[in-house]
Amino acid sequence: MLDNYYDRNKAYKLETLFGGTDIGRNPTPNRNRHVVLRFNFSAFNNKFETLEEHFENYCLSQLRWTLECNSDLFPETMRNRILAPPTIHGKLNELFVHVRDLDIPLYVLIDEYDNVANTILTRHGEQAYQFFIHDEGFYRSFFATLKAGSEAGGIERLFVTGVSPITMDDATSGFNIGANISLRPDFNEMLGFTEAEVRGLLETYRDHGAFDRDIDATLELIREWYDGYRFARQAGTRVYNTVMVLYFLSESIPNKPLPDELIDHNARIDYGKLRHLLVVNRQTAARQADLNGNFDMLHDVIADGGAKTRINVSFPLERLAERDNFLSLELLAKLPARPVFCLLEADFVVEGLGFGATPWSVVFLQ
Repeated sequence: MLDNYYDRNKAYKLETLFGGTDIGRNPTPNRNRHVVLRFNFSAFNNKFETLEEHFENYCLSQLRWTLECNSDLFPETMRNRILAPPTIHGKLNELFVHVRDLDIPLYVLIDEYDNVANTILTRHGEQAYQFFIHDEGFYRSFFATLKAGSEAGGIERLFVTGVSPITMDDATSGFNIGANISLRPDFNEMLGFTEAEVRGLLETYRDHGAFDRDIDATLELIREWYDGYRFARQAGTRVYNTVMVLYFLSESIPNKPLPDELIDHNARIDYGKLRHLLVVNRQTAARQADLNGNFDMLHDVIADGGAKTRINVSFPLERLAERDNFLSLELLAKLPARPVFCLLEADFVVEGLGFGATPWSVVFLQ
C-alpha cells in the first residue's frame, strides 16, 4: 500500500486504489512523489553457504529495476556509475549521494527484514546465526549503510516490517534512527479486525447470498478462536487475527459447511519456524533437540489459560530464555506482519484493512 501511494510511477493507480477513502479524498503533498526502492527478504534463496552471494544479487536486481523504472531521473551514465562498485553497500552509497545532490526523494521499503536470520537460526543453530549477524557481517553492514544514507540526506523515508524482535536487536544494533511503532495504541487496530469489522464482513457476504449461517452464532465461534489480541496496554479495543478470519471466510464461502480445521495450515508452518523458542540448539545429525526452560513455561501458560508479562519489543538471542522475553516473543509472533520501525512518520496509517466489499478505512496522523 505504501508503495502504491508514494511511488511516483504509480500515480495512475491513485484513484483506483484510494478513491472513496479518507486519504483518497484528502491526499497529502507526498502522494506519488518518491522514488521507491523496495526489498523483500523472503524473496531469494537463503541457503547458508551461498547466502551472501544471493543477498547481493537480489539487492542488485531490485536496485537496477528501480533505476530503470526511473530512467528520466537516472540517465544511463548515472545508472552505470551507481552500479559500478562491486558490493551492494558501495552501490547504495553511490545512490544516496546522487539522490541527495539532485534532491530526489527516496523511500526505502523493506519487508520481512528478519526472514533470513530466523531461517538460519531455525535450520542451522545459534553458532551459524551469530556468524551471520556479527559486527563485520554483510547483513549488519547493509543496515549500517541505510543508517549512513539517511543521516546524510540520501533517504527521505524508510519503513521496515518483520516478525521477530530478536533479529531487530541483534542485526540492527546501532540502527538508532528508527522508531518502533508496533505497540503504539494508535496502531492497535491496524494489526487486526475489530468485531464490528468482522460482523460487517459476515453481513456483507450474507446480503450477497454467499453466507447462510447465523451471524451471532458464527461470531461467537470466531470470537472464541480468533479474538483477544491487544497490542498496547492503553488500547481499548481487542482485535481479531486477520489471517485466521480471512481463512475462515475463504473456507465458508459460498455457503459451505464450517471448516473442520479452524487454524490455517500456513500459519502452522509459520509457527514451526519459531521452534528455536523451545530448544537450546538443534543437533542436525541426530535430529534431536535439547528443551530449554521455555517449554515448561509454555506448558504452564496452556494449563493456566494465560500469563501476565511486560512486553519487551527487542532483546538479543542470549536473553531469549528470560520469562518476559519469551512470552513477549510468543505474543509478537502471532502478528501476521508488523511494522517494526520507520525513519519518519508516514502521512497516514491503515486502521483496519478491509477486504472484498469492505473498503479501506484510513485516518491521518497528526
